[in-house]
Amino acid sequence: MAPNPAGSFLFNSPQASYNWPQCLGWAPLSGWGGVMSEISKHWIGPGLMGAVLIALTTAILLAIYLATKQENLIFGYFIPTAFVAARYGSTPAIVTTIACDLCAAYFLYPPDFSIYVSDPLQLAEMSFFSLLALATCQFVGGFADDERLRKRAYKKAV
Repeated sequence: MAPNPAGSFLFNSPQASYNWPQCLGWAPLSGWGGVMSEISKHWIGPGLMGAVLIALTTAILLAIYLATKQENLIFGYFIPTAFVAARYGSTPAIVTTIACDLCAAYFLYPPDFSIYVSDPLQLAEMSFFSLLALATCQFVGGFADDERLRKRAYKKAV
């Protein structure tokens, strides 16, 4: 059967019913799983883990803040940042640090439940936390990145 200019050969051929991506010149469906697996491993998994850890940390710190009105609770956000850095590397940890800053500004600093931070001293505290957390991300995340690169090199060698 000769293809016509309108492209109806895609739908009339016997191969079109079960292998349509190859008819269009795309990779087979079985190959797409590897790409999605890599995306989920490097972005979705760390993002979800960071979000869950930030939510748990925020719930605990918000309970402490509402009960006692303590200051300097932002430093509790080092726990999820360090965990994400150690497990997934520096890039997801940097994103986690930014999300921690936003959560701390919204929940822990007056005026409550607003991103605006009214006290310059608290703004300086947030800046200090950010710098310290980013340095920690680079340091701890470097170990995770080195481990990941070592595993990738081993897989290529085998």
